[in-house]
Amino acid sequence: MDIVLWVVVIAVMVGFFVLVNRKGMTAESKRKVSRWFFIGMVVVLAVF
Repeated sequence: MDIVLWVVVIAVMVGFFVLVNRKGMTAESKRKVSRWFFIGMVVVLAVF
């Protein structure tokens, strides 16, 4: 796999975990973010 893709995936994952673990985030937002994150990862894997 391309090294640039790995950098992007790692950056997205780090950003995702920071977002989810941020204080004041409701369970509803976490579910929403998780769903979008999953969709995004599937799209990335499908494209590459």
